[in-house]
Amino acid sequence: MEEDWDDPDFVFNAVRRDFKSFERASTELRHDQDFVRRVLLEDARAFEYAADEVRSDRDFIQDVLLNEYDVDSWTVVSLMPEELRNDRDLMLEAMEFGEEHVIEHVPKALLNDAEFVLRASRIHNVTWEEELDVMGLASEELRSDPEFMLLTTRNEKYTYKDMSEKLRKDRDFMMKAVRIRGMAYTAAAPELRDDREILLTAVKDDGEAIRYAPQKLQSDPEILLEAVKTSSNAFDLFVGEELKSNREFMSAAVKASGSVLWCASPELRGDRSLVLEAVKHDGRALTSASEGLRSDRDMILEAVRSNVKLGDSVLRYLSPEVQSDREIVLEAVRNRGDALQHASQELRCDRQVVMEAVRSDGRALRYASEELRCDRQVVMEAVKSEGRALQDASDSLKGDQEVVLEAVKHVPYRRVVLKYASQELRSCREVVLEAMRKDPSNLECASPELQRDRELVLDFFRSPPRGGKIVTRDSEASWILNPGLRQASRRFQSDRQVVLAAVRYDGKVGLLFAAPELRSDREIVLEAVRTSGVALKLASAELRSDREVVLEALGNRGDMLEVAAPELRCDRNVVMKAVKNCGTALRWASYELRSDREIVLAAVWSEWKGVLYARVELDREIVQKALEHALEHGHVELQDDDEVACVHRI
Repeated sequence: MEEDWDDPDFVFNAVRRDFKSFERASTELRHDQDFVRRVLLEDARAFEYAADEVRSDRDFIQDVLLNEYDVDSWTVVSLMPEELRNDRDLMLEAMEFGEEHVIEHVPKALLNDAEFVLRASRIHNVTWEEELDVMGLASEELRSDPEFMLLTTRNEKYTYKDMSEKLRKDRDFMMKAVRIRGMAYTAAAPELRDDREILLTAVKDDGEAIRYAPQKLQSDPEILLEAVKTSSNAFDLFVGEELKSNREFMSAAVKASGSVLWCASPELRGDRSLVLEAVKHDGRALTSASEGLRSDRDMILEAVRSNVKLGDSVLRYLSPEVQSDREIVLEAVRNRGDALQHASQELRCDRQVVMEAVRSDGRALRYASEELRCDRQVVMEAVKSEGRALQDASDSLKGDQEVVLEAVKHVPYRRVVLKYASQELRSCREVVLEAMRKDPSNLECASPELQRDRELVLDFFRSPPRGGKIVTRDSEASWILNPGLRQASRRFQSDRQVVLAAVRYDGKVGLLFAAPELRSDREIVLEAVRTSGVALKLASAELRSDREVVLEALGNRGDMLEVAAPELRCDRNVVMKAVKNCGTALRWASYELRSDREIVLAAVWSEWKGVLYARVELDREIVQKALEHALEHGHVELQDDDEVACVHRI
């Protein structure tokens, strides 16, 4: 084949064989951004031979990094000119939308930039499953800055381990650090880990810090008591036999955590007042008491009243005589209904006991006698407490329309209850429609005839939602439709009337429901974004370039500027509407508009963290608006990295 370095197809095939071939391409092709993009998707290493103008074009590189998910961003960044690698915002976008190890190409100047390091650390902790030690790459100067390291210690779990040697030896700094995060104690210099006051401050926040203390401090009673309050493990590992026999110490310990009674000496586990104190905090502590106290009626009553709802009921560990005691069992099931399973068979047939149990927890119906599971009043109380109790009702009551409808009303979030109803009621249009209004997944359990009923699906979409919008999940890049609607979608997704009703009900769910060709239907997409701006994500590329459609979406979800066509992100009016709705939408605006002072002011007034994405000097008015907004919304305690970075920038 004759060589033709002006022919795009010839050059592309040559690059596929050897990326260095791009060096021989014509000047025109190496300047052609569309062709360079095509080459980058094939082999990013060829970027080295693109024209200097292309390699220095910020907008081109930003567009490639943000929109070409298959491009090797690590290589593209490595071949960018130094000037662009010093561009804070471009490098942050490269890390967020590119590959994890892009951070390796960050120049030293940025690693000394507090705002950059904070935001880079957050990107890696949120975006990537494998945590990368961004703080460890920060400059020594930054890691020696007390204010900066205290802020990062507050907002990042492990950044304290990257503090400089100078700060590790600074007592005043370490006191502040362990007050913020107890485990910062592990980063202290050896001589400061011997400091009793520092360790005491640390264990008040996190008892696990005692693991890293010198042995002499691990046996300090005051430190141990503070550690036990936040970590029961500290008691198991470091409390010696002498302290386990010390009544004053153990009395304070069981007040902090009743469960530590099991560590006490045999004499103290027979001490009535000490055991009473323990069971008041955790009824299960009774199981660690002496045999005599485990049979003490008053002690047992206190234990079942304070039995926490985690783990097993304390009734499980008591004698058959106690499990047959009606007064004790009544107290136990009032506190937690599932204690009924440990009651005697006779009491599980006791109507009053069972009624108390199902009022506390409807699912306790499963432990009731067969006779009481046929009792309409008992079952009605159970399904009012927990709709899924219908599963344990008798067959006759599973066919009772009033009982089933009551169960539908009280089923928890994202739980299907219709599957427990009788076949007759699963063929009842009124029952199925009511169940669908609670959760559309119930359609899966309806009779085959109703699953194919077009009018039922239309009635569902035309009715107001009960208890909020339809439940969907967002799994990485793909939306997963509610199972019941997914089934209906297979039958009606191309039915324009049904889809219009769906998008008017919930725009996001409606477009998920629709066939691909209807996602390009302008009327349908407009209706969808009016009810749910996020539906813009599901619209066709053509409609994401439609100014009216995008403006409608931005009216209720300004952050959808992210998926708008690039040309609209350069449109001043479009960006203004986005940032007025969501200040941080500024990050998706064009570089030029992020330098527009009026737009920045609008963004900051909408959401103070919008200042993070501004490309203008932060003058007095912008700073004042940011701080006013922060104070107005109670954000003065710095809840996350964006807020910390914002304060640094201000």
